[in-house]
Amino acid sequence: MSYENAISTKMLATHCCICSRSLRDAVSVELGIGPVCRQRHGYNEICDEDTRARANKLVHDCAVNLYNEDIRRAACAELRLLGFGVLAERIEFRGKDAPADFDISIEEFELEATTIRGRNYPARTGFLVRLPYVPAAVESFRAIRGRVFVRFEKAEFVPAAAKRELFDLLKTYHAGATVQGPKGTFVL
Repeated sequence: MSYENAISTKMLATHCCICSRSLRDAVSVELGIGPVCRQRHGYNEICDEDTRARANKLVHDCAVNLYNEDIRRAACAELRLLGFGVLAERIEFRGKDAPADFDISIEEFELEATTIRGRNYPARTGFLVRLPYVPAAVESFRAIRGRVFVRFEKAEFVPAAAKRELFDLLKTYHAGATVQGPKGTFVL
């Protein structure tokens, strides 16, 4: 059994409840939200200690139970009452499409034709990949020809032609991860 699957780990927030990046410092693990997301979503604003402690507990509960819709919904309602509306909205948005029980999800996807900065891009088919943030892998993913980060999906689009390259990168940076793919579940 790995650290990520250990029963004691389920009591800790191992990933940010907003962006799903791994939490690396004690404060972030305790709060369930990383320092960048705390700053970006108004979590660091001044409020009394009781309100802050209650908000911390709610966010931590959301992070530990990221895919439990009932816990997330109740916590977000209370966060709004405490004055953390932006944070509650972001947690709700993050949890809507989260793939439960899988480290990585890959689905077939068609990227629509678009124009960005005056340049036309045709419609393309490929894969939409949702995976944990690994800083060392970022440059390798960016090097895949035709790869695009799809913001509204919070996922990477990889063209079908780069399937082998994608698989090699996943094996390099996410060995042992459980993947929900278009043809079923497998372990890298």
